[in-house]
Amino acid sequence: TMDGKVQSTFWREWKSKLEEQKLFTDQSRNLEKIMPGVDTARFLSGDNNYIEDVVFSLIDGVKMEKNTSLKEVLKLAGLYGLNCSE
Repeated sequence: TMDGKVQSTFWREWKSKLEEQKLFTDQSRNLEKIMPGVDTARFLSGDNNYIEDVVFSLIDGVKMEKNTSLKEVLKLAGLYGLNCSE
């Protein structure tokens, strides 16, 4: 029936949106763990200038403090498309 198809589509879309939200939340939580105070929405939106500024700032901080693993920061930079050799 048409009602069944509409309902099925609704739940499929709802589930998809819920999975997207969970992924975003997980990514946000991971970013916050590595970079407390980061604007996760801006970071995850793909704002390359912001990502570059935040990651390079974190790398500078790591060089000074040695709190976060530089390897993790470089992995994060690579994941979001930054040139890790910079």
